[in-house]
Amino acid sequence: MDKPKVLVFIDWFYPAYKAGGPIRSVSGMVKQLSNDFEFYLVTSNQDLGEEIIDVAPNKWIKKKEFSVIYLDNAKRGKKTYLKIISKINPSKIYINSLFSRSFSIEPILAARSLNFNQKIVLAPRGMLGAGALKEKKLKKFSFLILTNWIQFFKGITWHSTSASESEEIRKWFPKSTIKLAKNLVELPDIIGDRVSNKNKNELKLIFLSRISSKKNLLFAIDLISNYSNISLDIFGPIEDQDYWNECNKVILEKDVKAEYKGVAKPNELDEILIKYDFFLFPTLHENFGHVISESLLRGTPVICSDQTYWRNLEKQKAGFDLPLDKEVFKKTLNFCYEMTPEIHQEFIEGSTNLGKNYALDKTEINNTKKLFSIE
Repeated sequence: MDKPKVLVFIDWFYPAYKAGGPIRSVSGMVKQLSNDFEFYLVTSNQDLGEEIIDVAPNKWIKKKEFSVIYLDNAKRGKKTYLKIISKINPSKIYINSLFSRSFSIEPILAARSLNFNQKIVLAPRGMLGAGALKEKKLKKFSFLILTNWIQFFKGITWHSTSASESEEIRKWFPKSTIKLAKNLVELPDIIGDRVSNKNKNELKLIFLSRISSKKNLLFAIDLISNYSNISLDIFGPIEDQDYWNECNKVILEKDVKAEYKGVAKPNELDEILIKYDFFLFPTLHENFGHVISESLLRGTPVICSDQTYWRNLEKQKAGFDLPLDKEVFKKTLNFCYEMTPEIHQEFIEGSTNLGKNYALDKTEINNTKKLFSIE
């Protein structure tokens, strides 16, 4: 029996990687469900920042678990999408964005023209969160008010990844059909064999994320500014150059032991993350936090804000989720600074167990399958 076909629209996909979470979300979903569904991915031939990636554009490429087409600028639009939808005739169309013209609005318009509206599943990916709406506020609020007024999203199914995201969707679109299914993640090649090499009265931290105000790197730099034996290595694409200039100014003026290491590619994470005692991530908001799950799976415990999906970390000896209060963070840093390798090993094991249990949760895998069930 042929597997149901799912057509996915996403702005960026591997080998693009700088967009982070959205790519990981779709990749985890496709790899976990590839035995049950036949996935076709429509994406751009660019990475975040408009860098052209090394792929053959405008033709379908068959991979082990999916097929993908990387469209150049000239081919993105309703005309191309009408042809793709007609040819594939998918049982579901998955839109992995909310505000994207090329990979959300125009695919929906094309699908509606072909009477596929009831087959659309839309994942807003945290874009309706209060933190996310602060960026380009006027443009986003105008879009939401207009689409609500014309009932642009009428008839589609919304994919929510948390109870709070369901509330965010209902706030703007009260009559929406919403299905809750948590993000699926990929298991790394190496898992569960890390041994602590932490020294007491020393702390090696990593910050791994896009560099923008939302990720709150400046807060992290300021936290360690008075410590001589706490270091912070910074990995991630510089999304906001002005913000990074501000961060770098503080590093230089206060002689902070923080250093920018460039962008970490997905295939480098195994090697990079195990070098650090903790992942420091005082983000202002994350709909999920794929980078947190990736850190946990590699046995690197997390010190993050309480503005993510990942909560009660200390109880599970996987790290700490804290209110965005510098004194609270500093108290935790002092505790981790003084931590012995024996206690740190307990946190390594707790992190690995939490990450693995989440990744292998059959309930969430089945909930995601239901998103694409033929009703």
